[in-house]
Amino acid sequence: LLDTRQHSYVATKKFQLGYIVNGTLGALVAVTAGCVFYQPWEALVIGFLGSIAVLFVTPILDRFYIDDPVGAVPVHGVGGLLGTLCVGLFSSKDDLLNLNMYAGLFHGGGFTSLGVQVLGILVVSLWSAATTYVFLFLINKIVPINMKYQEELMGADIIEHNVRHAQYDYPKALAKLEKLGIPVEQKWCYQPRLDHELLEDLKRASKQIYITNNSDKKVVFSDIVKQLKSNLEKYSVKTWSSKAEDKY
Repeated sequence: LLDTRQHSYVATKKFQLGYIVNGTLGALVAVTAGCVFYQPWEALVIGFLGSIAVLFVTPILDRFYIDDPVGAVPVHGVGGLLGTLCVGLFSSKDDLLNLNMYAGLFHGGGFTSLGVQVLGILVVSLWSAATTYVFLFLINKIVPINMKYQEELMGADIIEHNVRHAQYDYPKALAKLEKLGIPVEQKWCYQPRLDHELLEDLKRASKQIYITNNSDKKVVFSDIVKQLKSNLEKYSVKTWSSKAEDKY
């Protein structure tokens, strides 16, 4: 946990919660494969390596536009691969229950255990890739898997569920689509649900008015509503919900 926290700060100058969580999970995944055969200090080293591997791979996926919002590839893929290799390096021979017949490379067991781990990684990877490709190929023939570019840019929440998020810049996305000549005359462009984000817009409008008035004038609620309407117009909303206006 301390390792991922410090690494996230060094990389981004902030303590990124996502980095901390995924790095911690990556450490747990890496140490799981051979935890019963490790010394405590070895488990710490493997966990450290697992967390660093996760945090190193995550920005690489972003750079190549590989969508992995939950971090499954860095945490379970890379962390699991590293943990499997570490079994062939750090594991001790089990003379009591004979659960592990071969010690790892660092315990004088040679390359036998490490070779078995590498072979296992190759076999499982090839099998998983082949079967996954076949199933996705067949599914794609029935229901297209890939979203259109405009759907990816706007996000599945608003495309599929008509739900907007206050932190996402929809006007910028729409402007980019229009610039590329992609039609945006869709229902989701102009009829988003407002109720769930009215409170956030009210907060922003109130804060903006408060700053504008330098806290010397009393903020009138009608001014907040007026500012709120102005903010909503920036989201390309064509109509104002009178029901919501009466409510708030």
